[in-house]
Amino acid sequence: MLTQLIKVYFVLPKWFVPTIALLFGLGISIFISHKHNILGGIFMGWFYGYAAVGTYASLKTNLIAYRNKRSKK
Repeated sequence: MLTQLIKVYFVLPKWFVPTIALLFGLGISIFISHKHNILGGIFMGWFYGYAAVGTYASLKTNLIAYRNKRSKK
């Protein structure tokens, strides 16, 4: 959600959105979730960021498939 708001507000290209999600994941992990363990924060931040990217991609793919299926009926 935050990445999409940033994309619209700052008019960024679509290919840059996953990088923003990764940076958010790293920031949340390093500064909030694992603030006393930098290596753990970096390691888990990659997972948080790429989980957000994967979730977004999955939801977008499912929505497109659903719309295509509904339009064929």
